Amino acid sequence: WAVRGGRAMTAEAVASGAKTLHLVRHGVTEMNEFLAANRWDAPDFRDPRLYDTRLTPRGEQQARALRAHVHALMHQAHAPEVVVVSPLRRTLQTMEIAFGEHLSRLPVVVEPLGRERVYHTSDIGSLRHELEAQFPRYDFSSLGAGPWWYQREGEEGTHRPATVELEPEHLFLERMDAFKDTLLSRPEQHVAFVGHWGVLYALTGLDFDNCQLHTAPEEELREREPSMEFHP
Repeated sequence: WAVRGGRAMTAEAVASGAKTLHLVRHGVTEMNEFLAANRWDAPDFRDPRLYDTRLTPRGEQQARALRAHVHALMHQAHAPEVVVVSPLRRTLQTMEIAFGEHLSRLPVVVEPLGRERVYHTSDIGSLRHELEAQFPRYDFSSLGAGPWWYQREGEEGTHRPATVELEPEHLFLERMDAFKDTLLSRPEQHVAFVGHWGVLYALTGLDFDNCQLHTAPEEELREREPSMEFHP
């Protein structure tokens, strides 16, 4: 894990009402570890069907290590006033561990626009009733009753497809535009988001490590059109 700051957040900027975004990528998952040992572009690659992949013990440890930094953040002038989280299980798990006791007073907003781009079956989520059973503290009404992730044509309503199609880039970037607007239009001045590599890269152009926390002023997002172009 790592902590990285964006442009300096001065006291004047905070006092002026400028929005601050605290962006967090989830911890290491079963699928992350599988991909570390199996190249996704290898000719013999087979999707392991780790639907709605979970954190591994290493991912849980990363989230616990992040907790101290979140605790320090909660005592700063730009402390989060709300946590926006993707409805995929790995982000919910990371949020619960990293934000810990602070969730007793922080509102949590489950936002399906912040879900990961569908690359593999690990990016297929769980249905609303399954998430409500596992995470009963949170409101999942934004999801509806059926699948809320990208589905290829003819697959609508299928909960656990054997294979998936890469979510088309133009659809993903349209969603990122809408998600950016959602984040920046929230009434809170200081917003935390717990999300995914693809989402965070599209929004910032930064290559997030697992459980990395990056704090940025709103201009960092406003000045960038969501993109998946790689600039080393």
